[in-house]
Amino acid sequence: IVLEPCPGEGAFVRALDCATLTNDFYSCGDEVDWIVTNPPYSDLDNWLEHCFRLSTVGVALLLGLLNITPRRMEIANKAGFGIVSIHLCKVFHWFGISAFVAWEKGKKDIITYDRMVWR
Repeated sequence: IVLEPCPGEGAFVRALDCATLTNDFYSCGDEVDWIVTNPPYSDLDNWLEHCFRLSTVGVALLLGLLNITPRRMEIANKAGFGIVSIHLCKVFHWFGISAFVAWEKGKKDIITYDRMVWR
């Protein structure tokens, strides 16, 4: 089962034959195999945590490249998910470079990070 909780114009739904969500994402408690979406950036940390609670296999999100932070990687790691791929792309009318990021449960990150402040 692939869930697309905020389908917008339906690009992922058409490409992947996803199930969609008609109510509030945070009220969803049903486990799914994958969550694939372009999430709302205004509440991204909470959104990520909820995705990792619901997914049994993986989460794939379209994010602005600067939204992939050590803190968010740590959120995923604490939930048992590691980044397995990052595909950089340019989305028409969006600022900067976007990244389609995939995390899988039980996998290790393909990139490293630290949360130390360098001086």
